Amino acid sequence: MASPSQSDRQVRLGRIVGLVFCVAGFVMITVAWNGSANLAYVDGQIPWVISGGLGGLGVIMFGASLLVISSNRAERLAQDHRFQELARQLSIMGAAVETQGSPNGRVVAGKSTYHRPDCRLVKDRQDLDMITVTIAASQGLSPCRVCNPESADVGS
Repeated sequence: MASPSQSDRQVRLGRIVGLVFCVAGFVMITVAWNGSANLAYVDGQIPWVISGGLGGLGVIMFGASLLVISSNRAERLAQDHRFQELARQLSIMGAAVETQGSPNGRVVAGKSTYHRPDCRLVKDRQDLDMITVTIAASQGLSPCRVCNPESADVGS
């Protein structure tokens, strides 16, 4: 799967290319209109209408399709991000329910590390979650170097 920055670039590129195709289609229609208007006989105007007018309409439809695809891709990426955040929150809640009522086996999750509940670095903070060591490791958190929660008896 593509990284978020690569996916954002793909969405942005799809939108730009779609807009370029739409503008090119309108330019083709304008050129066809101008070429057709310079001729006084219908037999000479028909090739301009077919090649420039219908071709321009096709290019506009292709550009609009690219814009719709890019919009769908952007919405899918946003939805994937929301689902990942929801899954993270559910795993935290599941760990809290799993170890509810017993401080043994739970650690305090920080932004990038996890700590023992009595660690001085997180002692007075209220905005942190209590999770198991397994969940902390699965979220990519590393153990605190001050309180060293792995050496404590936190088995669950």
